[in-house]
This record gives sequence, C-alpha cells and structure tokens, in this order.
Amino acid sequence: MGVLDRRDAAESGAALEVARRGAFVALDHVGLDDDVAYLTDRERAAVVLELVEAGHADRIILSSNAVGVAKGHPAYDLPFGHVLTAFVPQLLAQGLSDEDACRILEDNPRALLTVSNKAE
Repeated sequence: MGVLDRRDAAESGAALEVARRGAFVALDHVGLDDDVAYLTDRERAAVVLELVEAGHADRIILSSNAVGVAKGHPAYDLPFGHVLTAFVPQLLAQGLSDEDACRILEDNPRALLTVSNKAE
C-alpha cells in the first residue's frame, strides 16, 4: 500500500496497521522533505525503525519520488540513488541492522514482484 509516508497516514498509525494485516508498507516519497503533506526523511526513518521494532521488517518497501518532472507538478530534481546513498545510511546510523537493510532493499522487493505460477 503506497503513500504511507503522508503526514495524515502517519498520524493515524496506518503503516503499522497495514503491516499488521500482512500487506507491504510503501514509503515512496523518500527524499521529499519540503512538502508539508509528507513526512521528512527524519520522520520516515522513525516510521521504518518503528515497523522493524514491531517485527514488520519484511513488509517495508522504500522508494523515492525521483521523477524529475511530472505533468501538473513542479520539477523535483532528486537523484535516483537517494534511497541508497542518503536514506539507508541514515537508517543504519540510527540502528537499523545490515540484515534488516538487506531485507528491506532486496528481499522485500523480490517478494513483492515475484509472480507465482503454482497450480492450486
């Protein structure tokens, strides 16, 4: 479920509830620090660490809003590597383990994008 790094979603505790129900929690505006409707990266990091502490590291998806220009929106020149070069180091400095970082960056996207063709 995307856009769970909106301020209104964070204030309602939506990320924990979504994770508790077994869905992926997408914090998909990493790097967007100047829009009052969204959390800052510092606040996003706190949400990630809260989810990990609650046992939901396997439910977190991170991405940035590195689109450059989208029709109807002002340009937002965020490097595509921001999640890896700035946000994850911030998480590690705040106590995220290397194991949980790998889970969030590698295992979770793989699980989300894997299509099973098992016959039932």
